Amino acid sequence: MKGNIGYRLDRRKILMIYRQRIVKAEFIFAMIGLLMMLINTELYIHKVDANEYYSLMLIIRFVMSSSTLLLMVAVYFYHKTQVKLLKLNKNVDDWRMVVSCAFILTGCTELLICAIHPIPGDIVMPFLTIDGHLKHVSIDAVLSILMLLRLYIVLKFIVMHNKWILSTSMVSFGALNEVDVNTDFFFKCLMRDHAAVLVVSIMLAIFVVNSWAMRTCESYFVPDNEQSNVYNSMWLVAITFLTVGYGDLAPNSYCGRVIAAETGVMGVAITALLVTVITSKFRQTRSERYVHAFMIRVKLERKKKNAAARVITVAMVRWYLRRHDQLTGNRVSILKRKLRKAVKKMRDVDRRLAAISLNALGLVEVSNEMENICSVVEAMQAEITNLVNRSKLLDSFLIKIDNDLSTIQAAVGRSSGYH
Repeated sequence: MKGNIGYRLDRRKILMIYRQRIVKAEFIFAMIGLLMMLINTELYIHKVDANEYYSLMLIIRFVMSSSTLLLMVAVYFYHKTQVKLLKLNKNVDDWRMVVSCAFILTGCTELLICAIHPIPGDIVMPFLTIDGHLKHVSIDAVLSILMLLRLYIVLKFIVMHNKWILSTSMVSFGALNEVDVNTDFFFKCLMRDHAAVLVVSIMLAIFVVNSWAMRTCESYFVPDNEQSNVYNSMWLVAITFLTVGYGDLAPNSYCGRVIAAETGVMGVAITALLVTVITSKFRQTRSERYVHAFMIRVKLERKKKNAAARVITVAMVRWYLRRHDQLTGNRVSILKRKLRKAVKKMRDVDRRLAAISLNALGLVEVSNEMENICSVVEAMQAEITNLVNRSKLLDSFLIKIDNDLSTIQAAVGRSSGYH
Protein backbone atom coordinates (compact mmCIF):
# COMPACT_ATOMS: atom_id res chain seq x y z
CA MET A 1 0.00 0.00 0.00
CA LYS A 2 2.82 2.40 0.92
CA GLY A 3 4.46 1.83 -2.45
CA ASN A 4 1.40 3.11 -4.28
CA ILE A 5 2.19 6.37 -6.12
CA GLY A 6 -1.28 7.83 -5.53
CA TYR A 7 -1.06 7.13 -1.80
CA ARG A 8 2.38 8.74 -1.60
CA LEU A 9 1.23 11.87 -3.44
CA ASP A 10 -1.83 12.28 -1.19
CA ARG A 11 0.26 11.66 1.91
CA ARG A 12 2.84 14.16 0.74
CA LYS A 13 0.22 16.86 0.14
CA ILE A 14 -1.21 16.31 3.64
CA LEU A 15 2.24 16.62 5.19
CA MET A 16 2.98 19.77 3.18
CA ILE A 17 -0.25 21.41 4.39
CA TYR A 18 0.54 20.34 7.95
CA ARG A 19 4.05 21.79 7.66
CA GLN A 20 2.64 25.01 6.27
CA ARG A 21 0.39 25.37 9.33
CA ILE A 22 3.35 24.70 11.61
CA VAL A 23 5.34 27.47 9.89
CA LYS A 24 2.37 29.80 10.35
CA ALA A 25 2.39 28.99 14.08
CA GLU A 26 6.16 29.59 14.19
CA PHE A 27 5.65 32.98 12.56
CA ILE A 28 2.95 34.00 15.05
CA PHE A 29 4.95 32.92 18.14
CA ALA A 30 8.14 34.52 16.82
CA MET A 31 6.41 37.83 16.11
CA ILE A 32 4.76 37.84 19.55
CA GLY A 33 8.13 37.26 21.20
CA LEU A 34 9.81 39.99 19.12
CA LEU A 35 7.00 42.43 19.90
CA MET A 36 7.33 41.80 23.63
CA MET A 37 11.11 42.17 23.36
CA LEU A 38 10.76 45.52 21.56
CA ILE A 39 8.35 46.82 24.19
CA ASN A 40 10.65 45.69 27.00
CA THR A 41 13.70 47.29 25.35
CA GLU A 42 11.94 50.58 24.64
CA LEU A 43 10.71 50.78 28.24
CA TYR A 44 14.30 50.34 29.44
CA ILE A 45 15.72 52.89 26.97
CA HIS A 46 13.11 55.47 27.98
CA LYS A 47 14.02 54.79 31.64
CA VAL A 48 10.59 53.68 32.75
CA ASP A 49 10.56 52.82 36.47
CA ALA A 50 10.41 49.02 36.77
CA ASN A 51 8.96 49.18 40.28
CA GLU A 52 6.10 51.37 39.15
CA TYR A 53 5.21 49.13 36.19
CA TYR A 54 6.23 45.84 37.80
CA SER A 55 3.04 44.02 36.76
CA LEU A 56 3.43 45.14 33.15
CA MET A 57 7.08 44.03 33.11
CA LEU A 58 6.10 40.68 34.57
CA ILE A 59 3.40 40.13 31.95
CA ILE A 60 5.80 41.07 29.14
CA ARG A 61 8.46 38.65 30.37
CA PHE A 62 5.90 35.87 30.87
CA VAL A 63 4.42 36.30 27.38
CA MET A 64 7.93 36.42 25.89
CA SER A 65 9.04 33.21 27.59
CA SER A 66 5.75 31.42 26.83
CA SER A 67 5.88 32.34 23.13
CA THR A 68 9.52 31.22 23.02
CA LEU A 69 8.63 27.83 24.48
CA LEU A 70 5.75 27.40 22.02
CA LEU A 71 8.05 28.47 19.18
CA MET A 72 10.58 25.77 20.10
CA VAL A 73 7.78 23.16 20.18
CA ALA A 74 6.63 24.30 16.71
CA VAL A 75 10.22 24.08 15.41
CA TYR A 76 10.48 20.53 16.75
CA PHE A 77 7.27 19.46 15.00
CA TYR A 78 8.43 21.19 11.81
CA HIS A 79 11.59 19.08 11.66
CA LYS A 80 9.63 15.99 12.61
CA THR A 81 7.32 16.61 9.65
CA GLN A 82 10.37 17.22 7.49
CA VAL A 83 11.69 13.77 8.42
CA LYS A 84 8.36 12.20 7.44
CA LEU A 85 8.50 13.97 4.09
CA LEU A 86 12.05 12.75 3.48
CA LYS A 87 11.01 9.20 4.34
CA LEU A 88 8.08 9.47 1.95
CA ASN A 89 10.21 10.90 -0.86
CA LYS A 90 12.88 8.22 -0.43
CA ASN A 91 10.21 5.52 0.11
CA VAL A 92 11.89 4.18 3.25
CA ASP A 93 10.58 3.32 6.73
CA ASP A 94 13.63 3.95 8.92
CA TRP A 95 14.26 7.61 9.83
CA ARG A 96 17.99 6.96 10.21
CA MET A 97 18.24 6.45 6.45
CA VAL A 98 17.16 10.04 5.71
CA VAL A 99 18.48 11.99 8.71
CA SER A 100 22.09 13.15 8.32
CA CYS A 101 24.45 14.95 10.66
CA ALA A 102 23.87 18.20 8.76
CA PHE A 103 20.10 17.85 9.28
CA ILE A 104 20.54 17.31 13.03
CA LEU A 105 22.96 20.25 13.27
CA THR A 106 20.51 22.49 11.40
CA GLY A 107 17.67 21.52 13.72
CA CYS A 108 19.73 22.09 16.87
CA THR A 109 20.95 25.47 15.58
CA GLU A 110 17.39 26.55 14.83
CA LEU A 111 16.24 25.51 18.30
CA LEU A 112 19.13 27.43 19.86
CA ILE A 113 18.32 30.58 17.87
CA CYS A 114 14.65 30.39 18.81
CA ALA A 115 15.50 29.81 22.49
CA ILE A 116 17.40 33.11 22.83
CA HIS A 117 15.34 35.78 24.63
CA PRO A 118 15.66 38.10 27.64
CA ILE A 119 15.11 35.75 30.55
CA PRO A 120 13.03 36.80 33.59
CA GLY A 121 14.96 38.69 36.21
CA ASP A 122 17.52 41.46 36.15
CA ILE A 123 20.88 39.79 35.47
CA VAL A 124 23.85 42.09 34.99
CA MET A 125 27.31 41.37 33.67
CA PRO A 126 30.57 43.29 34.12
CA PHE A 127 32.37 44.68 31.11
CA LEU A 128 35.20 47.06 30.32
CA THR A 129 34.36 50.17 28.33
CA ILE A 130 36.53 51.41 25.52
CA ASP A 131 37.99 53.95 27.95
CA GLY A 132 38.96 51.13 30.33
CA HIS A 133 36.30 51.69 32.99
CA LEU A 134 34.52 48.75 34.62
CA LYS A 135 30.72 48.89 34.41
CA HIS A 136 27.76 46.56 34.96
CA VAL A 137 25.07 46.24 32.29
CA SER A 138 21.97 44.07 32.03
CA ILE A 139 22.42 40.95 29.93
CA ASP A 140 19.11 41.81 28.22
CA ALA A 141 21.00 44.02 25.75
CA VAL A 142 22.87 41.13 24.12
CA LEU A 143 19.91 38.74 24.34
CA SER A 144 17.55 41.29 22.77
CA ILE A 145 19.89 41.86 19.82
CA LEU A 146 20.51 38.14 19.32
CA MET A 147 16.75 37.60 19.43
CA LEU A 148 16.56 39.43 16.10
CA LEU A 149 17.94 36.26 14.51
CA ARG A 150 14.36 34.98 14.66
CA LEU A 151 13.60 37.16 11.66
CA TYR A 152 14.69 34.26 9.45
CA ILE A 153 11.23 32.83 10.20
CA VAL A 154 9.73 35.66 8.13
CA LEU A 155 11.60 34.36 5.06
CA LYS A 156 10.59 30.83 5.98
CA PHE A 157 6.95 31.93 6.20
CA ILE A 158 7.11 33.61 2.77
CA VAL A 159 8.70 30.56 1.16
CA MET A 160 6.30 28.05 2.69
CA HIS A 161 3.26 30.01 1.50
CA ASN A 162 4.47 30.05 -2.08
CA LYS A 163 2.28 28.06 -4.46
CA TRP A 164 5.29 26.25 -5.94
CA ILE A 165 6.06 24.55 -2.63
CA LEU A 166 2.62 22.89 -2.54
CA SER A 167 2.53 22.15 -6.26
CA THR A 168 2.86 18.40 -6.78
CA SER A 169 3.55 18.84 -10.49
CA MET A 170 6.35 21.35 -9.81
CA VAL A 171 8.01 19.08 -7.25
CA SER A 172 7.65 16.04 -9.51
CA PHE A 173 9.08 17.90 -12.50
CA GLY A 174 11.96 19.12 -10.33
CA ALA A 175 12.62 15.57 -9.13
CA LEU A 176 12.79 14.36 -12.73
CA ASN A 177 15.45 17.01 -13.43
CA GLU A 178 17.24 16.41 -10.09
CA VAL A 179 16.27 19.86 -8.76
CA ASP A 180 15.01 20.34 -5.20
CA VAL A 181 12.11 22.80 -5.04
CA ASN A 182 13.19 24.30 -1.71
CA THR A 183 14.16 27.64 -0.19
CA ASP A 184 17.33 28.00 -2.29
CA PHE A 185 15.41 27.32 -5.50
CA PHE A 186 12.72 29.84 -4.48
CA PHE A 187 15.19 32.65 -3.82
CA LYS A 188 17.09 31.92 -7.03
CA CYS A 189 13.82 32.30 -8.92
CA LEU A 190 13.11 35.56 -7.09
CA MET A 191 16.62 36.78 -7.87
CA ARG A 192 16.05 36.05 -11.55
CA ASP A 193 12.54 37.50 -11.86
CA HIS A 194 12.55 40.32 -9.27
CA ALA A 195 16.22 40.97 -8.58
CA ALA A 196 15.94 44.73 -7.99
CA VAL A 197 12.98 44.43 -5.60
CA LEU A 198 14.67 41.65 -3.64
CA VAL A 199 17.99 43.48 -3.27
CA VAL A 200 16.32 46.75 -2.23
CA SER A 201 14.16 44.89 0.30
CA ILE A 202 17.24 43.22 1.80
CA MET A 203 19.02 46.58 2.01
CA LEU A 204 16.08 48.23 3.80
CA ALA A 205 15.70 45.30 6.20
CA ILE A 206 19.42 45.37 7.07
CA PHE A 207 19.28 49.14 7.56
CA VAL A 208 16.28 49.05 9.92
CA VAL A 209 17.46 46.04 11.95
CA ASN A 210 21.06 47.22 12.34
CA SER A 211 19.99 50.77 13.21
CA TRP A 212 17.82 49.46 16.02
CA ALA A 213 20.58 47.09 17.16
CA MET A 214 23.15 49.92 17.17
CA ARG A 215 20.84 52.15 19.18
CA THR A 216 20.14 49.35 21.67
CA CYS A 217 23.86 48.61 22.14
CA GLU A 218 24.73 52.24 22.73
CA SER A 219 21.69 52.84 24.97
CA TYR A 220 22.54 49.91 27.24
CA PHE A 221 26.33 50.17 27.38
CA VAL A 222 26.90 53.93 26.91
CA PRO A 223 23.53 55.55 27.66
CA ASP A 224 24.81 59.16 27.58
CA ASN A 225 26.46 58.80 24.17
CA GLU A 226 25.14 60.59 21.09
CA GLN A 227 24.69 57.27 19.28
CA SER A 228 21.88 56.53 21.73
CA ASN A 229 19.80 58.84 19.55
CA VAL A 230 17.89 56.85 16.94
CA TYR A 231 18.70 59.31 14.13
CA ASN A 232 22.41 59.25 14.86
CA SER A 233 22.33 55.45 14.94
CA MET A 234 20.62 55.40 11.55
CA TRP A 235 23.21 57.80 10.14
CA LEU A 236 26.10 55.73 11.53
CA VAL A 237 24.66 52.51 10.10
CA ALA A 238 24.01 54.15 6.73
CA ILE A 239 27.54 55.49 6.23
CA THR A 240 29.01 52.20 7.48
CA PHE A 241 26.77 50.15 5.18
CA LEU A 242 27.79 52.30 2.21
CA THR A 243 31.47 51.97 3.27
CA VAL A 244 31.82 55.77 3.31
CA GLY A 245 32.81 56.32 6.94
CA TYR A 246 32.94 60.09 7.38
CA GLY A 247 34.26 59.71 10.93
CA ASP A 248 31.84 62.20 12.47
CA LEU A 249 30.24 59.37 14.49
CA ALA A 250 31.71 56.14 15.83
CA PRO A 251 30.40 53.42 18.16
CA ASN A 252 31.57 53.78 21.74
CA SER A 253 30.90 50.22 22.90
CA TYR A 254 32.24 46.86 21.85
CA CYS A 255 28.72 45.75 21.10
CA GLY A 256 28.28 48.72 18.77
CA ARG A 257 31.58 47.97 17.10
CA VAL A 258 30.47 44.41 16.38
CA ILE A 259 27.26 45.75 14.82
CA ALA A 260 29.27 48.25 12.76
CA ALA A 261 31.65 45.55 11.50
CA GLU A 262 28.72 43.28 10.59
CA THR A 263 27.04 46.21 8.82
CA GLY A 264 30.18 46.93 6.80
CA VAL A 265 30.52 43.29 5.70
CA MET A 266 26.86 43.19 4.66
CA GLY A 267 27.29 46.49 2.84
CA VAL A 268 30.17 45.14 0.76
CA ALA A 269 28.22 41.97 -0.08
CA ILE A 270 25.00 43.79 -0.98
CA THR A 271 26.91 46.39 -3.03
CA ALA A 272 28.53 43.63 -5.09
CA LEU A 273 25.12 42.02 -5.55
CA LEU A 274 23.59 45.36 -6.54
CA VAL A 275 26.30 45.95 -9.15
CA THR A 276 25.55 42.53 -10.62
CA VAL A 277 21.82 43.31 -10.75
CA ILE A 278 22.37 46.70 -12.39
CA THR A 279 24.75 45.17 -14.92
CA SER A 280 22.24 42.47 -15.83
CA LYS A 281 19.50 45.08 -16.23
CA PHE A 282 21.57 47.07 -18.73
CA ARG A 283 22.89 44.03 -20.58
CA GLN A 284 21.86 43.89 -24.22
CA THR A 285 19.57 41.18 -25.45
CA ARG A 286 20.55 39.04 -28.42
CA SER A 287 18.42 41.10 -30.80
CA GLU A 288 19.80 44.37 -29.44
CA ARG A 289 23.32 43.03 -29.74
CA TYR A 290 22.70 42.12 -33.39
CA VAL A 291 21.34 45.60 -34.18
CA HIS A 292 24.26 47.26 -32.42
CA ALA A 293 26.79 45.05 -34.21
CA PHE A 294 25.11 45.78 -37.54
CA MET A 295 25.34 49.55 -36.97
CA ILE A 296 29.00 49.35 -35.99
CA ARG A 297 29.73 47.08 -38.97
CA VAL A 298 28.15 49.59 -41.37
CA LYS A 299 30.18 52.40 -39.83
CA LEU A 300 33.42 50.41 -40.05
CA GLU A 301 32.71 49.40 -43.64
CA ARG A 302 32.34 53.08 -44.49
CA LYS A 303 35.66 53.83 -42.79
CA LYS A 304 37.29 50.98 -44.68
CA LYS A 305 36.03 52.33 -47.99
CA ASN A 306 37.32 55.80 -47.13
CA ALA A 307 40.72 54.39 -46.17
CA ALA A 308 40.87 52.36 -49.41
CA ALA A 309 39.93 55.46 -51.40
CA ARG A 310 42.70 57.33 -49.58
CA VAL A 311 45.23 54.64 -50.59
CA ILE A 312 44.13 54.84 -54.22
CA THR A 313 44.27 58.64 -54.14
CA VAL A 314 47.81 58.66 -52.77
CA ALA A 315 48.90 56.08 -55.35
CA MET A 316 47.37 58.08 -58.18
CA VAL A 317 48.98 61.31 -56.96
CA ARG A 318 52.37 59.62 -56.85
CA TRP A 319 51.86 58.19 -60.35
CA TYR A 320 50.82 61.61 -61.64
CA LEU A 321 53.82 63.38 -60.11
CA ARG A 322 56.22 60.75 -61.40
CA ARG A 323 54.71 60.98 -64.91
CA HIS A 324 55.24 64.75 -64.99
CA ASP A 325 58.68 64.60 -63.34
CA GLN A 326 57.46 66.51 -60.28
CA LEU A 327 58.21 63.80 -57.71
CA THR A 328 60.81 65.27 -55.36
CA GLY A 329 62.32 63.63 -52.27
CA ASN A 330 60.18 65.70 -49.89
CA ARG A 331 56.97 64.78 -51.72
CA VAL A 332 57.98 61.11 -51.75
CA SER A 333 58.36 61.15 -47.95
CA ILE A 334 54.99 62.87 -47.50
CA LEU A 335 53.22 60.44 -49.83
CA LYS A 336 54.82 57.39 -48.14
CA ARG A 337 53.71 58.66 -44.73
CA LYS A 338 50.14 59.20 -45.97
CA LEU A 339 50.14 55.76 -47.62
CA ARG A 340 51.32 53.99 -44.43
CA LYS A 341 48.71 55.85 -42.41
CA ALA A 342 45.90 54.84 -44.80
CA VAL A 343 47.05 51.19 -44.92
CA LYS A 344 47.31 51.07 -41.12
CA LYS A 345 43.78 52.44 -40.80
CA MET A 346 42.48 49.78 -43.21
CA ARG A 347 44.12 47.01 -41.17
CA ASP A 348 42.71 48.40 -37.92
CA VAL A 349 39.23 48.44 -39.44
CA ASP A 350 39.67 44.84 -40.63
CA ARG A 351 40.65 43.73 -37.12
CA ARG A 352 37.65 45.47 -35.59
CA LEU A 353 35.33 43.91 -38.13
CA ALA A 354 36.75 40.47 -37.35
CA ALA A 355 36.29 41.11 -33.62
CA ILE A 356 32.67 42.15 -34.13
CA SER A 357 31.94 39.05 -36.16
CA LEU A 358 33.52 36.89 -33.46
CA ASN A 359 31.63 38.58 -30.59
CA ALA A 360 28.33 38.42 -32.42
CA LEU A 361 28.62 34.66 -32.60
CA GLY A 362 26.35 33.21 -29.91
CA LEU A 363 24.86 29.87 -28.96
CA VAL A 364 22.03 30.30 -31.43
CA GLU A 365 24.45 30.88 -34.31
CA VAL A 366 26.59 27.93 -33.24
CA SER A 367 23.47 25.77 -33.10
CA ASN A 368 22.38 26.91 -36.56
CA GLU A 369 25.83 26.26 -37.98
CA MET A 370 25.87 22.81 -36.42
CA GLU A 371 22.47 22.07 -37.95
CA ASN A 372 23.72 23.25 -41.36
CA ILE A 373 26.85 21.11 -41.03
CA CYS A 374 24.77 18.09 -40.03
CA SER A 375 22.50 18.66 -43.05
CA VAL A 376 25.51 18.87 -45.38
CA VAL A 377 27.03 15.72 -43.85
CA GLU A 378 23.74 13.84 -44.23
CA ALA A 379 23.50 14.95 -47.87
CA MET A 380 27.08 13.85 -48.49
CA GLN A 381 26.39 10.47 -46.86
CA ALA A 382 23.34 10.07 -49.07
CA GLU A 383 25.43 10.90 -52.17
CA ILE A 384 28.14 8.48 -51.11
CA THR A 385 25.56 5.75 -50.56
CA ASN A 386 24.12 6.49 -54.00
CA LEU A 387 27.58 6.35 -55.57
CA VAL A 388 28.31 3.03 -53.83
CA ASN A 389 25.06 1.56 -55.12
CA ARG A 390 25.77 2.81 -58.61
CA SER A 391 29.29 1.40 -58.51
CA LYS A 392 27.90 -1.95 -57.40
CA LEU A 393 25.37 -1.81 -60.24
CA LEU A 394 28.15 -0.92 -62.69
CA ASP A 395 30.27 -3.83 -61.42
CA SER A 396 27.41 -6.25 -61.92
CA PHE A 397 26.81 -4.80 -65.40
CA LEU A 398 30.48 -5.19 -66.32
CA ILE A 399 30.47 -8.78 -65.02
CA LYS A 400 27.41 -9.48 -67.17
CA ILE A 401 29.12 -7.97 -70.22
CA ASP A 402 32.23 -10.06 -69.52
CA ASN A 403 30.11 -13.22 -69.31
CA ASP A 404 28.35 -12.36 -72.55
CA LEU A 405 31.68 -11.76 -74.27
CA SER A 406 32.96 -15.09 -73.00
CA THR A 407 29.85 -16.82 -74.33
CA ILE A 408 30.22 -15.14 -77.73
CA GLN A 409 33.90 -16.05 -77.88
CA ALA A 410 33.15 -19.68 -77.08
CA ALA A 411 30.43 -19.80 -79.73
CA VAL A 412 32.80 -18.31 -82.32
CA GLY A 413 35.47 -20.87 -81.41
CA ARG A 414 33.07 -23.80 -81.88
CA SER A 415 31.88 -22.40 -85.21
CA SER A 416 35.47 -22.16 -86.49
CA GLY A 417 36.26 -25.74 -85.42
CA TYR A 418 33.20 -27.06 -87.19
CA HIS A 419 34.23 -25.54 -90.48
